[in-house]
Amino acid sequence: MYTQQSELIQDFRNFLFVVWEHLGLPEPTPVQYDIAEYLQDEDEKRIVIEAFRGVGKSYITSAYACHQLLLDPEVKILVVSASKIRADDFSTFASSKLPSLDERAEAIWQRTYQLLREQVEDVLETLSERERRVLQLRFGLEDGRRADEPCTIVIFGASGDLTARKLIPALYHLHLEGQMPESFRVIGFARREKTDASWRAEMRAGIETYSRTQQVDDARWDAFAANLSYHRGDLTDADAYAGLARRLAELGDPCLVNNLVFYLAISPSLFGEVVEQLRAAGLLHRIEEDDEHWQRVVVEKPFGHDLRSAHVLNNHLLRHVRERQIFRIDHYLGKETVQNIMMFRFSNAIFEQLWNREAIEHVQITVSEDIGVGGRGGYFEEAGTLRDMMQNHLLQILSLVAMEPPPSLAAEDIRNEKVKLLKSIRPMTPEAVAKNVVRGQYFAGTVKDDSRQGYRQEERVNPESNVETFVALKLFIDNWRWSGVPFYLRSGKCMTQKLTEIVLYFKLTPHCLFREQTRKLKPNQIIINVQPDEGIRIRFEGKVPGTKMDIKDVVMDFDLVEQFNAEPPEAYATLLLDAIRGDQTLFKHREEVEHCWRVVQPAIDYWKNTATDAPSQYASGTWGPSASDIMMARDDRNWHNP
Repeated sequence: MYTQQSELIQDFRNFLFVVWEHLGLPEPTPVQYDIAEYLQDEDEKRIVIEAFRGVGKSYITSAYACHQLLLDPEVKILVVSASKIRADDFSTFASSKLPSLDERAEAIWQRTYQLLREQVEDVLETLSERERRVLQLRFGLEDGRRADEPCTIVIFGASGDLTARKLIPALYHLHLEGQMPESFRVIGFARREKTDASWRAEMRAGIETYSRTQQVDDARWDAFAANLSYHRGDLTDADAYAGLARRLAELGDPCLVNNLVFYLAISPSLFGEVVEQLRAAGLLHRIEEDDEHWQRVVVEKPFGHDLRSAHVLNNHLLRHVRERQIFRIDHYLGKETVQNIMMFRFSNAIFEQLWNREAIEHVQITVSEDIGVGGRGGYFEEAGTLRDMMQNHLLQILSLVAMEPPPSLAAEDIRNEKVKLLKSIRPMTPEAVAKNVVRGQYFAGTVKDDSRQGYRQEERVNPESNVETFVALKLFIDNWRWSGVPFYLRSGKCMTQKLTEIVLYFKLTPHCLFREQTRKLKPNQIIINVQPDEGIRIRFEGKVPGTKMDIKDVVMDFDLVEQFNAEPPEAYATLLLDAIRGDQTLFKHREEVEHCWRVVQPAIDYWKNTATDAPSQYASGTWGPSASDIMMARDDRNWHNP
């Protein structure tokens, strides 16, 4: 065992040799030794190292940071990088990138690692809880996609469909995959009379019915279910919240008691009431930067029913909690392909250079469902498709498709670009609404050989209802990138098939060499499939082999599951994990919500004030009312109907 003052430790080149051996790399090159010597011998306060990609600059400087910590326990090292990911990689190098040494170097590394851990522990003692967590993450004490802090998740509306269909199955799979904290609890809060055992049985049935892995292993379920409990109470009853506080206190662990995720799977009209009750019971606090524990509130859509109500609700919540504690969920943002949009756009030069008005003629976004409103008739009578789908899902997808590149992948940077994009959408005048917005309502028909009743015959629906089950609209984005490019959005129920896709139509070439085949040419397309099959297709023209000049559509198909041989995680699993970790990247900021309402508010007002503007009827099992096709035909275009 060597001492800290040994020659081996003093000379960074020797340390670098050992590090390279750990990594299974060849001995450092002369250039790498030169960089190492330059780092340790240079007296200047500022050192610039310029070298080609692949030389090993990041590894060498990471190792140098570790070396400096060993030599001087008081040294302060600030890592500044081009992105959070690169900074993370740099900071976690010591522990996550370096495996154990072979026998010859074991003693060296063990001592190095021990000193480094001592350094970290000393530093942690001087930091706030938030700073400690950041430093722990940076040193690779977790993989970045796992929630390690013990916490309790309280689900309000625990007896509802969302809990059984989505939330508990998502938490179960996170548990199976080792992504949940080692210590966690889930408490279901609802007014129905249930026991812990009966609620657990219902949740298991939900997993077996709705999850992607329906076969439940008894032992694994028992390990997960031990963390589930049920608390009966009315959402407006202060005693119920006092009882919840007592139940939490019984958990003992300060983190389980105070690190709380409150998931509001309830009517938006009750969001404010629940938050007020939680504050009054001492369960929810406005978190400061240096607070040891945290609480977060996850709210479901729709967030309000118009611009004014959304603004009021935001202000109501912000009286009790900070914006960074509010997680406004849109499960579409948790879908793998939706997240892939940014990767597809900003990591591939062949696409990003064409992603603008110079190359793209128009864009279509379709979210269709092959089911009706089912048992949600009462809710849908208040919401309609414009509020239920267009204001949130489709405009969120639009913002990711059309926004400018953010400076980093930090939540704030992405949100800022989305807000800028939403601000750039041209406001609709009443004349524009009348011309460019179509609403429809399904009547009886057949979907995939299954007979369906009309909307007005659905349970809890007014027999004379004029609530829309289909909306199509045309929008323009008034900025430099998209000026003059129309965006067509549509969503509806009881349509031909379940589908979420984005289609970018490219302009035709300015001069066609194949004049005889011109009438056969079709615009190139990029088709991004979000569901049910996740992937990306590129459609272009190709010559059919032979002596004739025959042209045919050619499709290059990227299938997410097939390409990576892995099932994408459920959207709710991704979003729940992020909420537990405190990552707001895939959640909506208040400005996003309110700007989305600003986009659709003119249509809401127009329909309210125009008594004769009833929705167009369309048969179940079709692609919507003919009025939407007419709207496209006026622009000499057609909907992309697979």
